[in-house]
Amino acid sequence: MKFFETILASMLAFSVALAAPVPDVIPPTPQCGGKYWQGPTTCTRDHYVCFKFNDSAFSTFFVTLSWDD
Repeated sequence: MKFFETILASMLAFSVALAAPVPDVIPPTPQCGGKYWQGPTTCTRDHYVCFKFNDSAFSTFFVTLSWDD
C-alpha cells in the first residue's frame, strides 16, 4: 500500500508544479523574425506584419508575414 501512496503523492506534486504560473521574464519588444532573421529588426515598414508569441518564460518565437507592394 505504501507504494501506491508514494505514486499518488508524486503525481499530486507533479500536478501542482505544472499548474504553478510561470513568470513572464521576457520583456515584450516588437521584433520581426526570429533568431536567424536577416530582415529589419522593427516592424516599421508597411509590408511587414509581425506577431510575437510568448507562451512561457522559456519559449518565445516570432512569425513574420510579408508581401510585395
